Amino acid sequence: MTKQFESQLIAQDTFQQLSQREKIQTCFSNSAQTYRCGAQLQQRVGQTCLSKIANKKYKRILDLGCGPGLFAPELELLTTQLISLDLSKSMLETNPSSGVKIQSDSHKLPLQPNCFDLVFSSLMIQWCNIETVLSEIHQILRPYGQAVISTLVSGTLIELQQAWSAVDNDTHIHQYSTFEDIERIVNSSDWKKTNAELATISLKFDSVLSLAKELKLLGANFVKDRKNKGLVTKNKWVKMEQAYQHNCGSDNSIPATYQVVYITLEK
Repeated sequence: MTKQFESQLIAQDTFQQLSQREKIQTCFSNSAQTYRCGAQLQQRVGQTCLSKIANKKYKRILDLGCGPGLFAPELELLTTQLISLDLSKSMLETNPSSGVKIQSDSHKLPLQPNCFDLVFSSLMIQWCNIETVLSEIHQILRPYGQAVISTLVSGTLIELQQAWSAVDNDTHIHQYSTFEDIERIVNSSDWKKTNAELATISLKFDSVLSLAKELKLLGANFVKDRKNKGLVTKNKWVKMEQAYQHNCGSDNSIPATYQVVYITLEK
C-alpha cells in the first residue's frame, strides 16, 4: 500500500467520524478557494434572487450562508450594514465584503431578535433542517421584514441519480426535500405573506467527469446516507458513465437538471 493511498484511507476514516454538520462544514471549507470557479448555477440562481428584492435602502441585511460572498457587492449597495454569516470560516475568509462576518450554524443564529430588514439566502437551506432555519430567520427579522431564499428540491440531478441506480442501490446524491414539503413548511409557519415558485434549470457539460468536478469545486458532493464510504471503483464509474449516455443531447452534451425553488417571505 502506497503512503499516498494510505493517507487517503486515514483521511476518509477521520471524515466519517465527524457529525453531519461537521462533514458539511468540511466539504465547503475545502472548496473555499475553488467555489467561484464552479458556481455557474449559484450565480444564475442568486441573480434571480436579487431581482426579487425591492430596489430600496435597507438598514440591515443578513447574507445567510454567504459562502465566498458571490453577491456581497450587490447587497452592500442596498444597505448601510451587511452581515455575512456562514458555517465555514474558510468561506468567510474569501468573502470580499467589508462588513461584519460571523461564523455560525444557521440552526441557531447568534443574533438579536427583530434586528434585520432583509435576509438573503441562496442555495443554502437544502443542507439544513428547513423548518428550524426558517424559524430562526423569522425571529431575527423586524416586523414587515422580508426574506428572499432559494433552495433545491427533489428532481435535482435526476440524470445522475438515474445513472447510478443502473449500477447499484446506494445513495449517490443529496436527498432533497420535495417542492410539496417546502410549500407545506412555508405555509404552516407564522409569516404574513409567503410565496414559493418552482423553476427548472438545465446545465450542459462536456462529460460526466466535468459535472463531478464542478460538484467537488463547490463542495456540494456531501451525501448523507451513502452506504459505501470508500472511493468509487473504476468499473462502477465506467458503468455509471455508460448509463448516463442515454440522457445525452443531440450535441452529445451531458445534461444536469436542477429543480430550484424561490421563496419570498414577509414577517
